[in-house]
Amino acid sequence: LIHSVEIINGASGAVFGSSTFGGSINLNNEADWNNRISASYSSLIGSYGSFGHRLSFGIGNNKIQYQLLAVSDKAENNFAYRDTYKLNKPLAENAHARYKSLGLINNLYVNFGKGNYLETGIWYQHKTLEIPALMGSMRSSHAAQRDSLVKSFVAYRKVGEKSALVVRSAYLYDYLNYVDKNKAEDTAYSVDSRIAATRLMNEADYR
Repeated sequence: LIHSVEIINGASGAVFGSSTFGGSINLNNEADWNNRISASYSSLIGSYGSFGHRLSFGIGNNKIQYQLLAVSDKAENNFAYRDTYKLNKPLAENAHARYKSLGLINNLYVNFGKGNYLETGIWYQHKTLEIPALMGSMRSSHAAQRDSLVKSFVAYRKVGEKSALVVRSAYLYDYLNYVDKNKAEDTAYSVDSRIAATRLMNEADYR
């Protein structure tokens, strides 16, 4: 989903806003203004029921560019292991450990000319996973967790010979739902914990 990863060490990270004095990790996607149309797809098959898809698509010209990036994964995770917390260290199977994940990024870039650019994008990520029992446990696990996020932004850039202006706004939403039940056949959860966070961030930067 990400074109490049940039690691900024130490106080230099403060250039990218507050709360980054110790450094920052920047995930970057950029427009390819020479692209007309491009597409790629790959699949992944592995042990323990793992299966994945990778898709990227881009279309545009030297004035406007659109990108779609998608990743999907799932696995059973039913590998065998020695449970060293039980008598005689029996061989056990990692049960109740499936997971599924989906990630989508849509980006739109517009070049108005004379150093004026508009960028907007939205990133959606969703993951569902079963949580296996701890080693040594004598009961089965029925716990599961669902995580999802939405990160969207719009930005305007003006680049001149001796200066640069960036004005951007972002909406960030994170959601986590942890559930558990006493028995597999139970229709009601004994634990249903939900946590959500919403942030609206606005920034103007002139150099």
